[in-house]
Parts: sequence; structure tokens; C-alpha cells
Amino acid sequence: RGGPDLGPPKCGPSRPQPIAGVAGASPPWGFQLAVALTLVAQVLWRNGCGWRAVCAGVSAVLVAYSVLGRASRAPAAAVPAQDRRRAGEEFAAACSRAANGLLIEDVVAALELFEEILSQLPGGGPAVLVFRSQVSSVRGADQKQTVGGVLHRELEAGLHEGYGPPQMNPKSVSCELYWAGVLALDFGRQVVSGARDLGQDATVDGPALAAYEATYERHHGWVLRQAFRAAFWAARDTPAAEAVQGLAAVDLGAMQGLHEAVAREFASRGLEDNRQV
Repeated sequence: RGGPDLGPPKCGPSRPQPIAGVAGASPPWGFQLAVALTLVAQVLWRNGCGWRAVCAGVSAVLVAYSVLGRASRAPAAAVPAQDRRRAGEEFAAACSRAANGLLIEDVVAALELFEEILSQLPGGGPAVLVFRSQVSSVRGADQKQTVGGVLHRELEAGLHEGYGPPQMNPKSVSCELYWAGVLALDFGRQVVSGARDLGQDATVDGPALAAYEATYERHHGWVLRQAFRAAFWAARDTPAAEAVQGLAAVDLGAMQGLHEAVAREFASRGLEDNRQV
């Protein structure tokens, strides 16, 4: 999926040490696989792909899980605080740089670093499969263009004709960027912020559900809503303080700044995605 190939992909920065920290928040392996299969099948089918493409996508997920198993990630206690702090500083710097100029290459670099944070949140593990595809589509755009430039270019080219505006073409770079740079980024920020604000005895499923209802829920159909709610239910015994312990170095202000800057570009052009997938 995504827009036309307008140039070779830009190599992103080297990945930092994982900002490990959501201990015990991930659902069991079998549940993650089931949600991942549901996500892939739903996204392919809702975007007009035939049953062969859906079967191929589901098969690819099965092969990836069988070969790779669960992604190996060091527990929070095994990652030195200095490394977590350095990774947090790198992510904050990437967000600030991207928000200032809104160059596509800078936004992609920040989103690539955000992937590690998203993967550790309740419901984030399977969501990363779709997030990676969305970021990959944005990476295929002209890296020297700004976010506003890419949105304007696709509008002028009539790429959204037959859909809107305000509704975007689901296969456009604009739509992929909306999901990755507006919805996903805001979901992650709200989960971490909500978990930090809770008392010692609170669990992480509450802020995760609240963040989901404020971001993704209206864009999901019944199947995906139930899948994400099940993921939050699986994290019901995880204390909120424990869940974000390793994410203490994440600068929520920088993350919010990037989210708001990207969201303004869509709002100023009246572009949005009102589908349910």
C-alpha cells in the first residue's frame, strides 16, 4: 500500500537501545498471533484486496511468527538506566527536529524510534505490524518534501477523488501518515501519560482503554474493537507504575509537539479518515 515510488528510500538513523519497560503488559503469544491475523486480514479486505491477497497476508504473518517467534526484548531491569535515558533523549531530539521543519525524512526517523515504544504498550504488539507498513509507505514519498508539501501534492494530483476530501484515499501516503503520525503517536502519548498520572495501586488497562477510545476506536469496526479491548483486559493485572517504569525517559512534551504539528497539517487542508477498518 501507499503512494507512488518517488525515489529511493532514505536510510533512517541507527536504532537506539530499546526503551524497555512494559513488564507483563503483553498478552500471551497465541493471543498476539490471533490479533495480528485479524488486523492483517481486516486491513487487506477493507482496502479492496481480494481473498487471495488476504490469504497471502495471513500466511505471511503465520510464517513470520513461526520463524521468528516472539520478538526478543531485554526486560526493563536488564537495560541500564543510562541506555534508557540515552534512547529517550534521542527520541525527544528526533521529535523536536521533525516538529520544527516537518520534513518527511525527519518525521519518518521519529516514527521509526517510536515503534519500540508502541510495541511495549498494551495492544501495541500486534498494532506494530500495521504501523510498520504505514511508516514504510511514508518512507516511499519524497524525503525532502515537508508533510504539508506531500499532502498538497496528493490533493492537487486528484489522488483523493472518489473518496473525498475530507475522506482520503486509503492507499495514499497522506492516509498512511495520518494513521502513523496522528493516531498512533497520540495513542502512545496518552497511554504513557495516563499511566504516569495514576496511583500506585492502579493498573495499566484503564489508561490504555481511555487512550484507545480517544484515538483508534472510531476508526475500528467491531472485530478490531473487541481485539484491542481483549488486549487491554489481558493487562488488567499489570500495575501502571510498573508498566511505564522503563519509559520514564520518554519526553511526552516532544511527542505531543510532533503529533500536534502533523495533525495541524491535516486539519488545515480538511483531510481526515472516517472509515472503519
